[in-house]
Amino acid sequence: MMRGGGKIMLYITVFICGLSTMGVELSASRLLALFFGTSLYVWTNIIGIIMVSLSVGYFIGVKIADKHPRPVLFYTFTLIAGLLIGLIPFLSSLILPLATEALSTLSYNDFLLSFIGSLLLFAFPTIFLGAVIPFAVRLNSENVDKMGKTSGNIYALSTAGSILGVYLPALALIPTLGTRLTINSFSILLITVSSISLLFTLPKNILKGLFSMFIISFVFLSIYSIPKSISSEKNVVYEKESPYCYLQVQNTGEVKYLLANQGRGAWSKAVKGRFFTGKYWDYFLVATAFTNQTKDVLILGLAAGTTAKSYAAAFPNVSIDGIEIDPLVMEIGKKYFNMTTPNLNPIVADGRLFVKTTRNRYDIIVVDVYRDLTIPYHMVTVEFFRETRRILNHGGVLSVNVATNFRTRIVELVGNTLLQVYPKVYTVEIPNSFNHILFATRNNLRLSDLKTQILHQRDTIPFSSFCLKDDELTLKTVFTEAAMIIEEFQQTNNVFFTDDLAPVEQIIGVNAFFPKNSLR
Repeated sequence: MMRGGGKIMLYITVFICGLSTMGVELSASRLLALFFGTSLYVWTNIIGIIMVSLSVGYFIGVKIADKHPRPVLFYTFTLIAGLLIGLIPFLSSLILPLATEALSTLSYNDFLLSFIGSLLLFAFPTIFLGAVIPFAVRLNSENVDKMGKTSGNIYALSTAGSILGVYLPALALIPTLGTRLTINSFSILLITVSSISLLFTLPKNILKGLFSMFIISFVFLSIYSIPKSISSEKNVVYEKESPYCYLQVQNTGEVKYLLANQGRGAWSKAVKGRFFTGKYWDYFLVATAFTNQTKDVLILGLAAGTTAKSYAAAFPNVSIDGIEIDPLVMEIGKKYFNMTTPNLNPIVADGRLFVKTTRNRYDIIVVDVYRDLTIPYHMVTVEFFRETRRILNHGGVLSVNVATNFRTRIVELVGNTLLQVYPKVYTVEIPNSFNHILFATRNNLRLSDLKTQILHQRDTIPFSSFCLKDDELTLKTVFTEAAMIIEEFQQTNNVFFTDDLAPVEQIIGVNAFFPKNSLR
């Protein structure tokens, strides 16, 4: 049993352990997002590993506390937990890049790899944190009659710490310090409170001195051993963690790229002295062949403005609303990608929320938010596509990019879903890329007539006076190629996404664990 100052120190330690447990869990999602995205399965692994580890910790804590109910052992547990948490940023820089390499070179399964990553990084520190609660209850027990009150107080303090651990990283620490320093701050906090307590409980002065030197050295290394950059990409001129992902700007001199999450996807591209890239962004302009006018365009997934710049260069009188959920991406677009097109109205908002609430009407809607492992399920459903149809002008067209990384089944399911709302859907598989663009329209166009319209549009594009002849040739080549490879999408089954059932993570990432026809 502990009394006076010892009891207060125990309560403080329990509170900090609760804070650290939830804080590390929230921060874990940020670390793994750099390599595996933020899918449902990544969160499942994080929560599952931490819950199992806490259970193991509870079991171990009870056993040890009953046999050796000594404060020095209790604070040794919290010290070890702090030390292990401090190793997480360092170990992640070794383990997670190997997982990324496996994703790119193997027939990958992000569920399995994120499970292994979570297990190696978070299981052991969480086990020690889990052992704290039963140990604290045992140390603070005065008699059996008050056991309920004692355990209730301990759990209340731990839960209060966990509540703070939910809000503090999200609202203050991660936006200010970044993920790695946030994790290290919990490590330093645990080490500090544990070392203070141990200095008063260790029996020998020599051990106290050695212990103090070790703790000071570790805290120093925790702060200064953090790498300045986690980038494996060359020519990175800017990188920063946003509330949504880790962003990098790569500049090779002639070409700039906006990269996200360790370069697993290029969100924007700018070629020096050019308006068009010849890549998938330019193929969105083929949508102009479906409609009688190109006056009002909505882009969901503006990024750094590559598609908007292409539209403005080819159709100088177009008015563009560009929606981007991440304000840091907007800042990067303006600073590094010259996103200053006068007819572009950039708006920071969630794409679906904007579509649901806007009173504007558009001739063309571009959806460019489906990126490999990070497809937002709420923007790939029948209900969402109905909302897009509501804000399209008569004769308007919806164009959707699906970046699949050779997972063609997701293209099939997106096409099926579009056909529940739009009578006609056409696909263009972009050459030499993983991108498929689907065009959905209420117009009943024959494929042969559509090909003719695309070629006619190619020859009548009212290019801006700033466009060079090479620029014009680049876009005309895109239209010519699109006319050759465009196909009408044919629904092969009655499987599609709804708000209630849209298991996009299952389809694109965990086929090894779930059968192909599990979606009904």
